[in-house]
Amino acid sequence: MYFITSVSETDTRCVGYFSEKETAIEVVQNNVGDLYEAGCYPYVVIENVPEGLYQYDFEPIWFTYIEKTDKYQISPPPLFVRKQRTVGYGIG
Repeated sequence: MYFITSVSETDTRCVGYFSEKETAIEVVQNNVGDLYEAGCYPYVVIENVPEGLYQYDFEPIWFTYIEKTDKYQISPPPLFVRKQRTVGYGIG
């Protein structure tokens, strides 16, 4: 499953999941359901997590919100994430 998690420097919120990668990417890129939540979540991550215990996606897809277009675009992970080396945002 492809888990979608909204991310800020102080908070994360798993908002949904899809079985198809393309669907998850489309939902994030188009800011469906206002993932940005009026400025609360400038980043989103999609993680492909298989069934089982202690499963992680070590190559997640990161997005950054672009205010001018009201959409997200694929980007490198934010600096605070790279410093933390955190995995498992969606289901911990």
